[in-house]
Amino acid sequence: MTLANRAYATPLKHDRVRPLHRRLAVQPRRQVRRKDARPPVTVCIAASLNWQYPNGDIGRAVLTASDRMMTAGDIQYEPYQTKVCFLRRSVLLLVAGDMVIHSQAVRRMQRKLLSEPSDNVEAIACEYGQFISDIRRKQASTMYLSPLGLDEQSFLQQNNMNQQLIFELASQLQDYSLDVEALVVGCDGLNAHIFHVRDDGIVSCLDDINFAAIGMGRDHAKSQFMFIQYPKLITYYYALPILYVAKKRAEVAPGVGRETDYHLVTRDACVLIEPELIEVCKRHYEDAQSLVTGKYREAARDLENEHHQLHAKLFKQPEQQPTGNGSEDRLADQAAKAASSSKDQT
Repeated sequence: MTLANRAYATPLKHDRVRPLHRRLAVQPRRQVRRKDARPPVTVCIAASLNWQYPNGDIGRAVLTASDRMMTAGDIQYEPYQTKVCFLRRSVLLLVAGDMVIHSQAVRRMQRKLLSEPSDNVEAIACEYGQFISDIRRKQASTMYLSPLGLDEQSFLQQNNMNQQLIFELASQLQDYSLDVEALVVGCDGLNAHIFHVRDDGIVSCLDDINFAAIGMGRDHAKSQFMFIQYPKLITYYYALPILYVAKKRAEVAPGVGRETDYHLVTRDACVLIEPELIEVCKRHYEDAQSLVTGKYREAARDLENEHHQLHAKLFKQPEQQPTGNGSEDRLADQAAKAASSSKDQT
């Protein structure tokens, strides 16, 4: 009897029959990470800007900021090391999520670039996305197909397996997530590029958006760029403090590290931004925060005074109006005086 024919062969008590695929359904050995899971713990930010090269050429460049929070399974700590990878002279990789996954993909990417050198940023981003997708597919296959003695090829060639079981296995394979993402930024010629790589290998170009962020603090960082209405035509000295504030905004998210590495990516190289410039940004940021705090207090005092004035107007006691008896007495006295004066004259 085949598996498909024996789907309802075993009765249970109370004359109820449980489908065989329900008893054979693969039980995961650990919790499945769905696509709607929380974003990876960390934050990496990239923003493009205008850049003038020493020979007078006007082109594009990219500023990046990355914290140092490392995660690998249940391990999470902030070591004294950068979390970026220099793939090429003008191509930088920023990663978020499980570092074990990224380490595998980076090693494959480095071997690929050693055998086939390329400075095409889009091609490098797509290749890295393919490596991430391969790792994801391999792990999902090992978790859900290996316990049944199957692999990807044998699973696709199944003809006599229960259809419901096939459907559930396919859903589990598709929903499996690595909870990793990456940014591949770089310059080819006078153009700068920002590519976002998801854990399923899908690559998105964000050149026209002009900024990108990944990790747990991505929404906080993006909100700063949206609030400031980050323009496409912007200079280095204006973009750097905006990037700094975006990173500080992201630090309120859980799991985002305080230590940060700032890099500038041009067609010539990827260089670390001088700490003295970051100190200038820090000083002005703290001054701005103090000013904002003072403005909040000033607004609180003004609101309190205005509220008291409105309260006084609404509950003001009406003024006492003179009564009618007093006016009538005065009129009577005037009439009596007029009558007495007329008698005297007669």
